[in-house]
Amino acid sequence: MRGQGRNRTLARQRREVDGAPRGRTHPRYLQRRGCAAPRCISTRSGSPSGFLFGKKLDDAKAKPTEITWGDRQLEWIALDACDVLARDGVFDRWGWPVFNGLHMILGFDTTTGDEPDRGRLLAQYLNAGWTVREAWIRACQDTEDSDTQWAYLRADAQGTDTYHDHWWGKGAVSSDPLNPTTLFYARAAC
Repeated sequence: MRGQGRNRTLARQRREVDGAPRGRTHPRYLQRRGCAAPRCISTRSGSPSGFLFGKKLDDAKAKPTEITWGDRQLEWIALDACDVLARDGVFDRWGWPVFNGLHMILGFDTTTGDEPDRGRLLAQYLNAGWTVREAWIRACQDTEDSDTQWAYLRADAQGTDTYHDHWWGKGAVSSDPLNPTTLFYARAAC
């Protein structure tokens, strides 16, 4: 979906993050701006083969085969883009190589609308103490109809419990699944 509304929303989000006072990249500052960054990203458009960024360096598409996330720096990522977690082939596309300490990818199994409040709602639920997956599901339910399906893919390893992850300072956060032994996928109607 390459709607003008999404482009305006991203431009506004970029201004809010880029316009932060020097040194003001703390999660609480960004959350007050409606962003769940730095642990979450919003994108323009997506498909089962990846998602698009606004800057074209090559084909501007971040493909699962080009991505390794985690490395103790990223726990969760929300891809607010159509079909990035479409069920057919999800493990082949986003499987083991992508998870290098990453706990969870949040996204959609279907097309999704251009909803500027989803990031704000996600941050609101995370700050209220909801688990990461519950906050994503609720933010999706609040902004989409039942024709849209939220989805998530998460990794676990011995001694980890990413299912119960909370936002930092709002509850338990699992240790990083550096060498995941299990991937879990869930999806349902909003």
